[in-house]
This record gives sequence, C-alpha cells and structure tokens, in this order.
Amino acid sequence: MPEHVVGTRPKGAPASYASGKTIMIDNFDSFSYNIVQFLAEQGADITVYRNDELTLTQLIEAQPARLVISPGPGHPLTDSGISIDAIKHFSGKIPVLGVCMGLQCLYAAYTGEVAYAGEILHGKTSLVVHDGRGLFAGLPKQGIQGTRYHSLAAQVPSLPAELVVTSKTQSGVVMGIRHTRHTVEAIQYHPESILSESGRELIANFLGWVGGTWAENPQAGIGEREIAAAEASRASKMEMNPAQEAAVGGAEPAPGSLAAVAAGAANVASESAPAAPAPASASASAPVNTMPSKTAATILDRIHVQRLRDIAATKSLPGFSHADLETSLSLHLAPPLINFPARLLAHSARGGGAHSGLNLPAVMAEMKRASPSKGDIDPSAHAGRQALSYALAGASTISVLTEPTWFKGTLHDLSLARRAIDSLGPMRPAILRKDFIVDTYQIAEARLAGADTVLLIVAMLTDDHLLELYNYSVKLGMEPLVEVNNSEEMTRALNVVNAKVIGVNNRNLHDFVVDMGTTSRLADAARERGVILCALSGITGRADVETYMKEGVDAVLVGEALMRSADKRKFIHGLMGIDGEKDAAAAGLPLPPSSTSGLATPTPSAPLTLSSNEETRQQQQQRQQKTLVKICGITTAEAAVMATEAGADMIGMILAPGTKRTLTLAQAAEIIAAVRSVRGGVGPDDSVGQADAPVGTEEERVAAKARASVGGQDWFTYHASLLRSYPHKPLVVGVFRDQPLSEIVHAAQTLKLDVVQLHGRVDGELGGTGVGWARFLPGVFVVRVFHVAGDGSAVVGEGELREVSRPGLHHFAALDTAASVQPSTNGSGGAVAAGGGTGNAFDWSLARTLSARATHAGASEPFPFILAGGLRPENVGQALESAGGGVLVVDTSSGVEVDGKKDAGLIRDFVDAVKGRK
Repeated sequence: MPEHVVGTRPKGAPASYASGKTIMIDNFDSFSYNIVQFLAEQGADITVYRNDELTLTQLIEAQPARLVISPGPGHPLTDSGISIDAIKHFSGKIPVLGVCMGLQCLYAAYTGEVAYAGEILHGKTSLVVHDGRGLFAGLPKQGIQGTRYHSLAAQVPSLPAELVVTSKTQSGVVMGIRHTRHTVEAIQYHPESILSESGRELIANFLGWVGGTWAENPQAGIGEREIAAAEASRASKMEMNPAQEAAVGGAEPAPGSLAAVAAGAANVASESAPAAPAPASASASAPVNTMPSKTAATILDRIHVQRLRDIAATKSLPGFSHADLETSLSLHLAPPLINFPARLLAHSARGGGAHSGLNLPAVMAEMKRASPSKGDIDPSAHAGRQALSYALAGASTISVLTEPTWFKGTLHDLSLARRAIDSLGPMRPAILRKDFIVDTYQIAEARLAGADTVLLIVAMLTDDHLLELYNYSVKLGMEPLVEVNNSEEMTRALNVVNAKVIGVNNRNLHDFVVDMGTTSRLADAARERGVILCALSGITGRADVETYMKEGVDAVLVGEALMRSADKRKFIHGLMGIDGEKDAAAAGLPLPPSSTSGLATPTPSAPLTLSSNEETRQQQQQRQQKTLVKICGITTAEAAVMATEAGADMIGMILAPGTKRTLTLAQAAEIIAAVRSVRGGVGPDDSVGQADAPVGTEEERVAAKARASVGGQDWFTYHASLLRSYPHKPLVVGVFRDQPLSEIVHAAQTLKLDVVQLHGRVDGELGGTGVGWARFLPGVFVVRVFHVAGDGSAVVGEGELREVSRPGLHHFAALDTAASVQPSTNGSGGAVAAGGGTGNAFDWSLARTLSARATHAGASEPFPFILAGGLRPENVGQALESAGGGVLVVDTSSGVEVDGKKDAGLIRDFVDAVKGRK
C-alpha cells in the first residue's frame, strides 16, 4: 500500500511552492524514508509507491505535480521497476528529481551507460563541485560535502545529447546530471544524509520548481543563454575529432571504470585525502566540464563503452548467443584458415618460402570507410570489391574495420571481403578483423565470418584480459596481431602473451596524434625477441616503408592513403618497391587492360603516349602470342596428329551420345595415344607452372618475378595462366552433354583427359544448378559452355551471365552459338538450348561486353573466356578483334573441314591466323 505524508509549507513561501502532489517511486531502499522526511519538512504533500506497486498508466492517472525517483540496490535496467518509464513520460511535463539510483535511471532513460564507478563507497564523503544552477542554485560556490553510497556511476563517454553533467567529485565521478531544457535533474550522492551539506536547501530548490521546463523557472538560473551554450558545447564536441576535443577538455570517465582502464587513467586521487578546494576561478556560471581533472575521456574510452553495448545487444538476439557461436564452430561452419604469420613473411627473407628471395615488405591493406580523426573517407566503399582489388594488387593481408559507430564498418564487411577473395590462387591474403576486441564473443564472430586473425589492443586490456583473449584466439587457430603504442605496452605484449606478431600503432588512440617515430623507438625490443613487426598508421609512401625496413619492420598497414588512391595496384607496388613503370611486356608480364579494349581505364603505367592505332597493333601482337587454339570434333588419329603438328593447343573429342562425331571410349583412347606419342606426356600434369618464363634483361626478369609473385590472381586468371603454361600440348578435351557426373568421371579417369567440356545441364544427379564441377573433377580443367543466339540476343540471360564469372564452379567459360532458343524455366531471362556445334557465329561483340562486366577492378588482365561458333580461317581475326582481349581460346570444328572431314591445310591456316604467323 502507498504511504502518504503531508508536510507543512514554510512561512512566506510562494503559492506555487510544493503545490500539488509529489509522488516518490521507492526502489526498495531504506534511505527512501529519510528523503521523504526531508521532503515533508520542506512542505511536500508526498505519496510513496514501491516500484512494482503500480503501473505507468496508474501513475499517470494519479496526476502528480512532481516526481521523485529514490535510491535503491542493483542496476537501473533490471531493478528499478517503472522508474525509467516514468521519467520518460513525465520529462518535460513536471519537475523530476532522482537520487542515487534515481540518477542512474535518468541516465539510462536517455540511453546513457551505467557501470562500475571504479570505487565502492558506503557512507564516505567527497567534495562535490557543482555549477551553481538548478538543484545547486544558491549553494556554496566552493563545493559541498556529499555522502556517497554506491558502486555504479554514469559513464561520461556515453553522455546522452539531452543531458549535461552538473557536478562531480574531484576524481571525476559524476555526482549530478540535468536535462538541458526540462526540469529533470538528479544527484548520485545522498543529500538527506547527516554528513551531506546543504541537503535541505537542495530539496527546497526542487520543490520550488513548477511546470516541465527551465524557462518556467528563472530562479534555477538556467535561461536560454545557458541552454543554448550547453547544447552548442555538446554539439561541437560531437563534431570534434579527438585531438580537438582533448585540446579544449573533453568529457571524463569514472576512474577505474572500463573506460578509464582502457585509457590507462589509473592515477586517481585518493578519497581519503583532504578535500581540495575548488579553483579560485570557479563561479556559479562556470560549466562543470571545464573543471581540472586527473582523468580525461578519450575516443578510445567512448568506443570501448559503445562496443560493450553493441556486444550485449547482439548476444541478446536469438541464435546469436556465445553458446550459439560455439556450436557453429563445433560444426566446422567457419571457413578454412591460412597461417597469418607465414603469409606476412611469404616474400620476406625471413620467410624462407619460394618467394623469400625477393625480400619484400608485406602490405596490410585496409578497408576503412571513416575514422574519428578524418571523418568520412569513402562511405560508399564495398568491402568485397575493395578486398579483391587489394588482393589482385598484391596485399598480404586485408584489414577490415568492423566497428560501426566511428568507422562505419560491420562484420558483414569482413564476410564479404573473405568471400570475394576465397577463390583466388593459393596465395590469397589473410583477413584481419580490425576492431576493438574486448570479448571472446567478438573473436568467435570473426572466425565464423572468415577472419584469419584479429587485432588485440593492449591499451584497452588488463594483463589477465589480454591473456584470455589471446589464448582464445590461438585456440581457434588464429594468431592475433597485438597492437602497442609505447614501451610499457610492448613489454606487456612480449611478456604477458609472448606475441608472435606485434603491430606498433604510430597513432595514439587517446588523442589520435600520429608520431611516425613510435615504430622506430620500439623496433629494437621486437627485433630482439624475433617477433614479426608491423608498422601501423601514418604510412603514405615508399619513403616511410624504406625507413622501417632498415629498422627490421616486416609489414606495414595502410588505410586512409590507400582508400583514397585512384590506382590500388600502383600504390601497393610502390610501397613494396616494385617499379610499375618497367616494360612489363618485355618481362613477360600481362599489361593492364587499356582504353581501346573497352574493358577498363588505362592505368598510369600503361604506354599512354601511343596513338590509338599503335595501341591496337600492340594489343593484337600480345593477343596473338597468348590466344590458344582448340580443334574440336576430332574423329580420327590422323586428324589429331595433323592438328598437333599444325600447332593446336587443344584437341576436342565428342563423348556425348547422339552426334555425328560421337566417339566410343575405345576410339577416343586410340586417338589420344596417337597424340601423346607426338606431344609427350601421359595426362594431366600437377606440376604446371603459373606463368611462362619471362624474357628480357636480368633487371627486367627480376622485376617481372617480383610483380608476378606478389600480384594476386583471381580464379579465372589463375587457371588461364596454368592453361597457357601447360607443358604438353595439345591438351586432350572430352566434350559431354547432359551426362551424369559418374559417367564423366569414369571417362576422364579412363582416358586421362586434360580437360572436360560441359554442354547443357550442369546439375547432373545432384538436383541443383551451379554444382561445383571443378571440385568433383580434381586434376582436370573444367569448361562450361554458355550458348548465345546467332543474332546475339540474350539467350544468355542475366542469371546465366552471373554464372559465367562465378568462381569455383568451372575453370573456364566458353561462349558458343545456340542451336535453338527455348523459354527460360529458371527466371534467368533466357534458357540455354541443348547443342552447340552449329557452325554458325553469333555477335562477337557480346563477348567483349561479357568480359568487361566480369573483369574485376584492378585486374591485370580481362576476364578470360573461350570463343566458339562459326569460326574459320578467314574470319577468326575479325572475331578476335570484335571479342576483345579476353579471348583465351578460339574453338573451331566445322570451320576446318571439307566435306565433313578435317583438312590439314585449313587447320594450319586457322592456327596461323590466330597466332599471327600469316
């Protein structure tokens, strides 16, 4: 039952003073009785309800003139009943006072964080320095003694925009907050305690308020000027970068709180020391936030607080608990890992690998949309596209910012980055989750999303916490990147966790000031322990890298400068010391696509001085040297040998039933034996190199080797390089149509085929579209044929076009003319008709368009494909010119026949026309 006490109004008090009903929400605290006594002594008509005794609707119906939220045990989010909802409803309508937990309820009502205060005080006094307004109007300017009973406090880094701090202890713990415009104010200490000063005056100030705004209460000393100043100060702090905010005095965390621990602010004044007077310059009009303090909140504090909040919110979602993540890990749902330290040293003399003789620094390329110090960098950046461009340029690691509030990143970005590079060659970059890791939950998230490593920031963590996170990451197979900024942190990284990879951040996360000498000063300590040393932040060019390499740095992380660069490949190669201006053609390397191909904008390293016609001739020469020839429809050993001697790179035999050129396995075996007796070799060769041997001077060969080894290759370009460098040509191709996987596997194994070419359905016996044939046919190149109408219309619809360039399912896509057009049954915009081999051509410019769409930004070569359909010696040159530089193989059958039989002269003419020999 509610308790009702009627006080006696002081003599001479205005009619509005303590008028109407005052209702207290009691949070089950013994001090509520003393507060009621103070309120009654000052004239209040007060009714007390326990926080679970009435609903918000019933409270509203009671029509209080004032509301008081009492102290109480526990946390405001779990133990305050209707208190928070009551504050939200009555704010701006009537005066509201909070005491102790009442302050925490007000803070939480506006989404501020309440957490450990850093000290537990019960019955101890502290000097409370205040701003002389609101509850503190008319109170002693030098501060007052307040009695404290609490272990929780408002965390200033999370200060809501609607609130201002009104009072603090000398050590920086918040003792009072106020709404900027509403008559809503709260204090953390107990004014009713016998040891507290000016408690009755403070209560009297509250009872003197009327209405819901400060504008209605001029005696509070909070006019429009003060309101505007508070809001402007708050807004300016929100817009400042950390360095600016530090310069003017930012908000302060409670000492010993998580934020203070993160900031390293351990030097807190002892509460047992004599109370120091307020500064002589303090006045009733001086804002509290300008008070001197031994601790100051930094951007790192704020991020720490926000990340804790983010983690709690995510864990609360169904299916996202830590136990759920552990279950997913136990089911092996995380993608495979690569060794992060080994990847960093792959091109270093320390690595000892195939490319270690190059002694190149590792580049850790960062995907970062924004930062607290720089603001927006590229908010529209797509993580997958960015990661792929970095990988193709030669980055050893892709660093993905996943912090959403200040850096505008997400865990989804990391997942996209990983999926984008998953199908690259064996030297894919490692994926780093760059975030403010404070919970093993984040490490489990990272592993499931595809990270190979995570960042651990020593400045944010105690020794025990650092060790816990490090060990958990290693348990999941990920060696962390441990970040330090000073010698003390370096010592902790080396001794607490024995880190294998240490990154020195040249940017101090407390003030965001960059000092490029930080890495240099700490390099010796890392070198003595043999760790892999990385320089983080502030690197803008090769000069920075050269300095660090001399000091033993193995890797550099580059974010903003790389995000803003127009040419990622050139920038990364520049950092590594690879001269992109070398004559790549002479060194046997592919040139970036040029403007005349219609596929991409020329890079700065392209020969821009050539005329359009000269570029065309140069491209034609390169294309002729690289384009392969396939003679298909071979039915006799004699024809196969003719093709081999003419210089064909591939010969095809039809192993699909129902065609005029269909062969039995026995017939095919006889033909293959004849070919291999001429070419050498017995079947697929697993030792195929990745590129033809470069030519040119020794200097050019060294440069070529460097560029070839560090420049990543996408799935299709990688396999195109394998095909071109195959040691035994021609390769033997088996052509199949709508046949089950088991039949194809049997034929491939029996005949030791080099290539399998698939027409028609690709679902086989598995009932789906998009089966990964390349995985089911190991050791064999897989070609999937996509059919195009003879007039170039969209038989290959949007859905099919996407499948052309989907990595992992096939090694090469072939475009051939369809025998007929059938309605789509899968919504792709056009279905593939069974067939091919019509002898008719399609619009070859469609191939150019397709290659352009499938070519990744930053790729060194256009998307490779096989061109078939109606090709003959007299038109193959025109076909190559129309189809663009992406043609990997030209495929002909009836185009080199006379009366249905292969003709030696036509085969030679065709090969010569393609390879530029006539």
